[in-house]
Amino acid sequence: WVSEAHRNGWHVLLDATALVVGEDRLPLSLHRPDLVLCTLDDTHSQQPSAKVTCLLVRRRSFDTSALPPPQPQQKQ
Repeated sequence: WVSEAHRNGWHVLLDATALVVGEDRLPLSLHRPDLVLCTLDDTHSQQPSAKVTCLLVRRRSFDTSALPPPQPQQKQ
């Protein structure tokens, strides 16, 4: 379904917050999402359940140099 979304010009967000670091594997090369949302345990925090949430962005997905220049609006 990721390929189908890309063919339709959509960006794909993969929510990986439920995965456990060191136990679960996420083959990003297979799914090729544009964005990945993940949560990691903060081992340096004094709080027992501290978590760090991050958003990984694929650089190619947001290369603005590939976008066409905006068209000027026509006056009516």
